[in-house]
Amino acid sequence: CLFVGYLWYSPVLFGRLWWSYHFPGRQFGDCGNDSKFPLFCTAVGLFIQNAVLTYAINSLTELFGPNHVVAPGFPPLPLIYTMVIAIIVACASMPHYLFAGQPFPLFAIAAGHDTVQLTAAIFLIYLTNMN
Repeated sequence: CLFVGYLWYSPVLFGRLWWSYHFPGRQFGDCGNDSKFPLFCTAVGLFIQNAVLTYAINSLTELFGPNHVVAPGFPPLPLIYTMVIAIIVACASMPHYLFAGQPFPLFAIAAGHDTVQLTAAIFLIYLTNMN
């Protein structure tokens, strides 16, 4: 799911706006150093996150069954629960942005990324576990 982050923070979507809030006056992409350490930490964090999500999805699937649906046309219940959890987790960071005096668009970009990234990871994990 690193692809979601690459796309989300690219110039195509929200990269330039995010950059302008974090680094005012600096040209987009001007990182100053070529350290790959932040990217490595992100990859390790996503690996751990996806391992925890896999465990959670497997637990919910065992609890409700892989094909438990709320109504025809709706996704399976474990998938709904995990998407709701993704939205709650993304919104949990709002107080930190407010306390730091960060502008709302910065929070919206980060929360949107978290929701889309978690939902994509959950969806992919769920699809690989379907029998």
